[in-house]
Amino acid sequence: PGAAPAASAAAAPSVVAGRATMFVGLMSTCCDAEGYERRALQRAILRDYFDFDAQQREKLLAGAAGGGTGVSESPRTHYEDFVAHQWAPGLPPSVLAVDGARDVRELPPLRGQVDMRFVVGHPPGDRAYEGVANEAAVRELRHADDLLKLDVEESYHNLYLKTDLMILWALAHTRAELILKVDDDAYVNWANAHIYFSMFAISQQQWDRAYAQGERATEQLEQGGGSGLSRGTEEGDGDGKAIFAGALESKWGFIPIRKPGHKWSLTEDEWPDTCPHTRYAAGWSYLLSRDAAFQVARALWRGPASGGPLPDEFASSVDDIAGWVRAAGLLGHPSPKEFDAGNPDYFANATDLQDKCSLRRLWFEDTRVGIALAAATDRKMGASRLRNFNAAFECCSRWMIAKHLNNGCDAPASMVLPVVHQDMKRAMGRPSHLSGRVACMYGVPICGRYGLWSRMRKFKEAIPGHCRRMCFPHTDSTTGLKSIHCNTSGIT
Repeated sequence: PGAAPAASAAAAPSVVAGRATMFVGLMSTCCDAEGYERRALQRAILRDYFDFDAQQREKLLAGAAGGGTGVSESPRTHYEDFVAHQWAPGLPPSVLAVDGARDVRELPPLRGQVDMRFVVGHPPGDRAYEGVANEAAVRELRHADDLLKLDVEESYHNLYLKTDLMILWALAHTRAELILKVDDDAYVNWANAHIYFSMFAISQQQWDRAYAQGERATEQLEQGGGSGLSRGTEEGDGDGKAIFAGALESKWGFIPIRKPGHKWSLTEDEWPDTCPHTRYAAGWSYLLSRDAAFQVARALWRGPASGGPLPDEFASSVDDIAGWVRAAGLLGHPSPKEFDAGNPDYFANATDLQDKCSLRRLWFEDTRVGIALAAATDRKMGASRLRNFNAAFECCSRWMIAKHLNNGCDAPASMVLPVVHQDMKRAMGRPSHLSGRVACMYGVPICGRYGLWSRMRKFKEAIPGHCRRMCFPHTDSTTGLKSIHCNTSGIT
């Protein structure tokens, strides 16, 4: 609100001329112990996948050299299994399944293809982190080269500002073809993500075939089923391969919650029922192609929100994000201070549909991105579902790409991340005919049932400010394997 916040990445090396295919904006709270530990774990997991990728490539090359067929003999690599079993929604199987091993070997190594930055703000009134008690976190915040530090006060309400600025920064400072927004309580299988998304770019022919299928699949999704990719017809900052995909929150689009006191409640004045029900991908993780992100940026900017072009400075000022963000401003949600300053009837006084359904009314970052993309493209681009993005209540397997680890107050991501990664690596090492299931939910006896997961969360957090302990970490003294034990007797 007001002058848009600045962004700083002074400690991070420039990636303007880099070759990273994917920019990853990993949302993290700056200064508490949990956020600090999650960042350390996420770094370690990505580094481990760099090593895993190198090992897979060695096996692929050894198989090709020994067998002469281009496909390694038994046992197959995880990459070969992944290509054989999984393909993008809407893609015909033949695109990826035919001679998959040769295609995998054509892809660049994972290392160097992912530019991951932790997106952080600062405590209220403390831009230099001088009041942060965690000394290790202060050292990291001042010296780490993988942080995107924004001049935004850390709060759940300000997550939309961090997301808006992350998208703008990625467009201005990188040449990444894909932008992945991830929360730090999500687990990403970087090996699967690399193969899955890179396969789109192998050839223009595959893109054309993918979208011919994807457009039909998206139409099916709009009618209540199926899954697909969305392709825009307008020119943007890319070549037309528009993607906005993840775990769809609802196939019916954004419908406001009217329950008073609910975390995400909106009144009829704040967001009328007459506003379009726009589809959007759940905020814990979603993917934007560069041209889709460019269209989102058009709508988030105050001036171009009516359909005009982005300011000239956007294309040239790659070294001064603070300048052009302050100059242009963002369609930010009004702060509580603005309401207190003398316009409590701001929402109620709106007269036309455009004002009543403005982005300025929403602080839900995932909903804003979906609506911005639809608004900038006259609803020609929209969200699509990726079946490999698993919500908090869903089951996991060796084939998944991303998983939301929202297991309740007594099983934070810092506890769950290392266990899920350990079990995922073990599952990826099994032969393909064995079970690929991976334990990733704690506190409920069965995964895949939203009602059961929801009751577990409410049971743990029934008393405000209190957490009912159900889950405890454990390390086997003999094998060193980590596990989490939960008492689920109270959940039915």
